[in-house]
Amino acid sequence: MNKRFTMEGIFYRLDVGRVDYVCRGLAKIARKGEACEEADVLFVMVNPRSCKPTDDLYVYPPYQDELFEIPIVMAKQDPTQYQLMRLMERMKWNRLYIINLSDLRAGNLTD
Repeated sequence: MNKRFTMEGIFYRLDVGRVDYVCRGLAKIARKGEACEEADVLFVMVNPRSCKPTDDLYVYPPYQDELFEIPIVMAKQDPTQYQLMRLMERMKWNRLYIINLSDLRAGNLTD
């Protein structure tokens, strides 16, 4: 699927007291070679799970009032995004966006 699609996300750091939380505000999956600007679909999910930037040295900027000021960067996929890429293939979609009920990255809901 990595040969057909790109995965990007908006990642930031949320400081709560003495704890830093890594968050993802938006994710975008796009078919390579397609120049569309509009999304075919928007998914609303619970949390970003384990998706993170591909650059392991990426410095998470602090949360800002305007998420559009935070850069969108290449991201590593998690199993859920791979499933969405498979769905994109079946539906012939070129671009989708993912937003979450919670931006906190966590592998499971109890975290």
